[in-house]
Amino acid sequence: MKHQGMHRKPPFLLVLLALTACSSNWQPLTLLHPSPIDRKTVLEFQAKNQLVRLHGVEFTRDSLSGIPWLEHLDCDTCRVRYAFRDISQARTGNPGAGAWLIAGPMLFVGFVGAMILLDPPHLQ
Repeated sequence: MKHQGMHRKPPFLLVLLALTACSSNWQPLTLLHPSPIDRKTVLEFQAKNQLVRLHGVEFTRDSLSGIPWLEHLDCDTCRVRYAFRDISQARTGNPGAGAWLIAGPMLFVGFVGAMILLDPPHLQ
C-alpha cells in the first residue's frame, strides 16, 4: 500500500560523500621516465607479490628508494630500495586524504549538535 508523501528518495549527498570519502586520488605512474614526486605523496606498487607503500620517494636510473608509509619522513635509516624490474602497478596518491572527508562533516555535525544541546532556544 502506497501513501502519498511517504516516498523516500535516496540520500544522494550521503552516498556521494561515502563514495568519495575513501578516495586517495590514486594516479597511475609510469616508471619508464618517472617525474619527481612530492615527499609527502605516497607511491603504492606491487613488488614480488607484496603491496608496498612508500613516501619520500627518490628515483635513480634503474631503481627507487623510499621510506615506508607509516614511518616518519625523517627516518633515513628506514629507507628501502626496489629495482624497477621488480615493480608493477605503480600509482601515487594520498591515503590519509579520505579520512578528512569523513571527519570534517562528522566534526561539524557534532559541533552543531553540541551547540543545540548546550543552548536550547526553548529555555531562553
